[in-house]
Amino acid sequence: MKQLRTGVRKKSSDSSRKIVAQPDSGDDRAIPNVAESVEAVFGCKWSIRILNLIHNGVCRPGEIERALTGLTTKVQHHYFRRMLKLGIIRRDVFAEVPPRVEYRLTAFGERFVPLLHQIAQLQAELTRMAPGQSESDAST
Repeated sequence: MKQLRTGVRKKSSDSSRKIVAQPDSGDDRAIPNVAESVEAVFGCKWSIRILNLIHNGVCRPGEIERALTGLTTKVQHHYFRRMLKLGIIRRDVFAEVPPRVEYRLTAFGERFVPLLHQIAQLQAELTRMAPGQSESDAST
């Protein structure tokens, strides 16, 4: 019997496709720290882009790396681990040969990504305003 990295044993002749949950994906019942998550995601240039791709259905690490010019595998995995720890994404490992990994948003991540979009929209609105113009002046 072969042992997969996730700790699940599978016979090598078994060709069934099972999803194996990663043990490091955190407790789904734990309450995420939203402030820490916002701070971590906005503190880097890659997290928002990675989350947007995952939100739009690009969930395989290779696809994400190809979609973001300049993103290295090492940096990508660093941010994956960070977002896994924060409970924003989960890692699904498919017990296949060769192994397949996909990253998906958790329930918290599904609620968190629109918050990021609202913050980006606010920034875009503020950027469009002329320097020295207040928000009340812009709306009149």
